[in-house]
Amino acid sequence: MSFFAELKRRKVIRVAVVYAATAFAVLEAADIMLPLMGVPVWGINLVFALIVLGFPIALVLAWALELTPDGLKRTGGAATQTGENTAPALLGRRTVLVSALLVALGLGLGAGWFLKPSAPESIAAVDSSSNAEAAAEEQPSPPVAGQQSIAVLPFVNMSADPEQAYFADGLSEELLNVLAQVRAFRVVGRTSSFAFKGQNIDLREIGERLGVDHLLEGSVRRSGDRLRVTAQLIRASDGTHLWSDSYERKLADVFAIQDDIAGNVLRALEVVLDEREQERMRIAGVRDVEAFIAYQKGLELFEQAHGALPLLPTLLRANEYFDRAIARVPELGAAHFLKADYYSHILLSPRASEEERASALQAVRAALDVAHESTHDAAQRAAIDVDRILFSDNWTHLVDRIERVLAHPGCPQLLWMEVAMTLGYASEMVLFYDRLASCDPLSALPRADSARALTIAGDVPAALVALSEAERALGEHSMTLGNNQWALLALGRHEEARALGKRIPPDDDIFGLAAQVAPLAAAGRIDDARAAMSSWQALHGQPENDKNLIMLAATGQRDRANALATQLDAAPAGPMMLLLAVQGCGCGLPFDMAATPNFARRIDETGLPWPPPAIVRYPAKDW
Repeated sequence: MSFFAELKRRKVIRVAVVYAATAFAVLEAADIMLPLMGVPVWGINLVFALIVLGFPIALVLAWALELTPDGLKRTGGAATQTGENTAPALLGRRTVLVSALLVALGLGLGAGWFLKPSAPESIAAVDSSSNAEAAAEEQPSPPVAGQQSIAVLPFVNMSADPEQAYFADGLSEELLNVLAQVRAFRVVGRTSSFAFKGQNIDLREIGERLGVDHLLEGSVRRSGDRLRVTAQLIRASDGTHLWSDSYERKLADVFAIQDDIAGNVLRALEVVLDEREQERMRIAGVRDVEAFIAYQKGLELFEQAHGALPLLPTLLRANEYFDRAIARVPELGAAHFLKADYYSHILLSPRASEEERASALQAVRAALDVAHESTHDAAQRAAIDVDRILFSDNWTHLVDRIERVLAHPGCPQLLWMEVAMTLGYASEMVLFYDRLASCDPLSALPRADSARALTIAGDVPAALVALSEAERALGEHSMTLGNNQWALLALGRHEEARALGKRIPPDDDIFGLAAQVAPLAAAGRIDDARAAMSSWQALHGQPENDKNLIMLAATGQRDRANALATQLDAAPAGPMMLLLAVQGCGCGLPFDMAATPNFARRIDETGLPWPPPAIVRYPAKDW
């Protein structure tokens, strides 16, 4: 009997086919499930290696054994011409030879998988990370069991000059950034830690509200080039002081003080660092007094711009301080990243000229590129990469970059990652925002963004709960009110949505127009909706942006919507603006793809299913 015939007789070929099909299904499932479960990238490599090594074992067992009604038995030999069965030994010469070849093949494939060189990555018109491996080395390891938690409260300014509060805030944030590099710590984010600034609240209550084991607090007094710093490490459960010290030094010694405080915290909590953590702590932070003061002032304005103050003028003032910080520390990635937000909003502003938009596009790309190269945090670098692609002329790698952010255990700061929920990642974004909320439990932004993702994912009741929590943290804010109105529209509760819209300032650039028009359009009151739209535009102008495009579609003005979509499509960063229109409408497509060839090319490059389903129904939008 030929060797191939013997393989068929012993069902080796059948086992190989079934094994390959099963292995493919297992790999596909692992590729989807493991990132969602927080398993690092090596998890899928391990699954692949086990499958490869198991393949020759399965073939050897198929050759030697067979399943019979009486159980598993050794495979009998082939019938000879005399009618006798010849059963070669289980470890006969042929079996041993074939097994050795299969094992060698399996080991070779496994070694090739692990030792293969990383393929170079690129983004058309946007250079991908040239130092991604270095970034991974710099990134703190994922959280571990038994991890201790700590919050760095803003140090109190004891100086006569109130301006020195920025110095105290800078020192606090520097300590937060340094301690965040330690694997043994879960360090609460700045927004939550600074929420208690200037408040006289019992430390045990603060610890409970932040969900941390320890608190680091202190005070700063600066006079000329002299500095006095006190610091205390406190156990949150009972208020016990675990360590405290005071320092009287020259201003130039502030970073030595910072390092000494961090070192004493580690010793008090019996934390031992490895070499990588020591290096990450060494390079963390700004390490320049005037730079971190300027950065703190810019950050304060940046947060105010996304609150009650006018967006663009306040962001412009914030950028002036970021530029001062960058002048002293050119590689300050956080400042470059936040600077990009102003230019991206210029791109999305209906009041900007074509020349201003073209200039803003160059500026946003440059700022994001420098931020990407400067940051030492792998999760932050991945998030920046998403924005770089969105403002580029090629979205081929967008899906890969989004999935990197979602799979990473870190807590990056975001600008435009929210669009992933419109690209089919709504459920994943809910989990992602939950993780951000655990990093910064008193920050309202993750809850507000999670609510919109929940609405898109189809869980509107949960979205309303998240919005209530966000409103308790933010107060009455246009962002939470606008998202709440949108969720009510998704439920068909038009009158409630209309009443809520009256609480949104009419001149709000993001939600003002929709607050007046959308509930009427969703209720089928098209004439009233168009009249409200005309009245709003008479007072505030007719913006040529995504908000106006959405309301044109909602009120059934298809030709005008397509004409505006074509105009936006040809503008700098037009596809990004159209993607925001699709997300803001939640009505499927507020325009025809044939009217937007650039946007259509970008969507084709992603390879994602398109268009997204409708969340809100507008009767006049019949396409």
